Parts: sequence; structure tokens; C-alpha cells
Amino acid sequence: MADISAAIITFNPNIKILEKNISSVIEQVKELVIVDNGSDNISSIIELTEIFIGLSILPINENIGIAAATNKGIEYLKNQNDWVLVLDQDSFFPVNGIDNYLTTLNTLSNNQIGLLSPVYIERQCINEAEQLTNIETVSMLKIVQFPISSGSLINILAWKLVEGYDENLFIDRVDDDYDLRLRERGFQLIEVGSVRLNHMIGNIIIKKILGVEIKVYNHNAFRKYYQSRNNIIFAKKHGGMLNSCVRNTILILKTIFFEQRKMEKIKSIYEGIKDGIQYNV
Repeated sequence: MADISAAIITFNPNIKILEKNISSVIEQVKELVIVDNGSDNISSIIELTEIFIGLSILPINENIGIAAATNKGIEYLKNQNDWVLVLDQDSFFPVNGIDNYLTTLNTLSNNQIGLLSPVYIERQCINEAEQLTNIETVSMLKIVQFPISSGSLINILAWKLVEGYDENLFIDRVDDDYDLRLRERGFQLIEVGSVRLNHMIGNIIIKKILGVEIKVYNHNAFRKYYQSRNNIIFAKKHGGMLNSCVRNTILILKTIFFEQRKMEKIKSIYEGIKDGIQYNV
């Protein structure tokens, strides 16, 4: 077992999927903590400690957002290791993933690495065999710009230097903001091709228009609010207001043409844009 600990962030998780998530990683790490964001099914989550040895629960009585919960998880584990693995509730970490990460760290200068990131497989929209075939042509190690946090091995020193994840963002663009602040401090973000994370982003469906595939994530109105709001806040913090406008336009168009509960979601997007404009960085 590697001398690495891990944190899984949960909010009303599917318990069966969470069990598979835990099973995929717990034997690879020194300690595994679930940071729960005020789930309605917290009692079922706590019962998992009776099944898995080495699993602990850090319950939070309300939903404080994925950024704050991730910070709490890293804070909880920071004195045990120099690195912490973070996972979303519905990710499945690969066998020997930690060993492959440690092998990578042994071959590189750790001082400049902000995090190690997996190659992720979207299990909803394409079969895994096809994804793995495509990945074979990818270099085993490469510098990336905006990796997702789930499945990433976080450098605790770097996390401290950039003052962690921005808790005001709550959810959405949290990863992007953290990645950019790491890079601004001179850290590299390394994708490790031998670590392939089975991951789920939203409820993806694929639409084809004139032969072009369009991914529609079908997030609820709650998420639409933070997506549109944080696109603007991200631009205020880092530049790229035109890009934020394009993102929000695409968000609106996909919602109108491809999703259910359109009016509810469009209203949330509007509220998010309004609050993003009013937000003071």
C-alpha cells in the first residue's frame, strides 16, 4: 500500500456507485476519507465504514460546495502526506493508479509539479475499449492546461501556496481556476497516460447536427446557475471576457435546443449571468 491518502467528495451519492468508487481505490491508499456535503442519505454513507476498513467520514451539515469540501478533505489529510488523491463520488480509479503516479513522481522533479492528472474516460457516451484505443497514441506523460480535479494527485505544498480552491466559486470552473493559479505560480500539471479514470460528467447525450457531434450534459438548473455565473467570474479574475460570453451563449443554445425544463434552466442561467456581472473580484 502506497503512503498516499485520498478524499472522496460526496453530495447525495448513489450508494452502489459510491461503493464501487471506494472499492477501486481503498486498497491503494493509506487512508480514505469521505467529505460529505450535507447529503440526505448520510446514514447510508456512514454505514459504509462497517464494510471498508480504513474508511472515515468527515460530515458537513450543509452543502458548502465542491471547492470548500475539497479544501476540507486536503486539510484533514495534509499532515500525513505530501500528496493527496481527490475523487468525485462517481469516479472509478484504476488498479495500480497510485503506483503509476508514484513511478511518475520518481522520474520527475517534484518541486515543479502542481498535480498529476489521469486520462479520463466518459463512460456514458462511448465504450471504454474505443477510448482506450484512442489513448494508445497519446504520450504517456504530457503537460496539460486544464485537467479536471477528480482522480488528480494534488501537491499539498502547491495547494498551500495558491491558497487552495476558490470556495466562492462553489462548483463549476473550480478546477479551471485552481489549474490556472497553479500555472501562474510556475507549477506544471502533468497528465499521466497510464492512469485512466472512469468518470461521469453530467448526464451526457450526443446530438448530431450536419455530421458534427455535440455533447449535451443535461445539468439541472442549480448547476446552470453556477456555470453561467462562474464563466463571468473566471473572466474577471483571469481575463477572457469574450470567451465567457461565448461559453454562456453555447450554454443557452444547448439548453434551448436539446434539454428538458428549458424555462427553469434559462431563468437560472440569467440569474447566474446577472450575479456574475455584479460579483466583485
